[in-house]
Amino acid sequence: MFGRLTALKSRHAALETKLSEEQSRPLPESLEIATLKKMKLDVKDQIHIENSGKQDRLRRRRRRRNSSLDYPALGV
Repeated sequence: MFGRLTALKSRHAALETKLSEEQSRPLPESLEIATLKKMKLDVKDQIHIENSGKQDRLRRRRRRRNSSLDYPALGV
């Protein structure tokens, strides 16, 4: 899981580098810039999804851990 997140972050950084290189050219290709921005946004969305999934798994794990507690005096 962490490997995928790391790979996505490095891809996002690589796209940022390519985007800045293209924008710094004397005659930048607007189509190339638009494509790179779209790709970068897609990767950012995937990073967000990965982070959300990780948060959900942690919440479920905590809930599972806490649900196994036994409180007989409370009737729970």
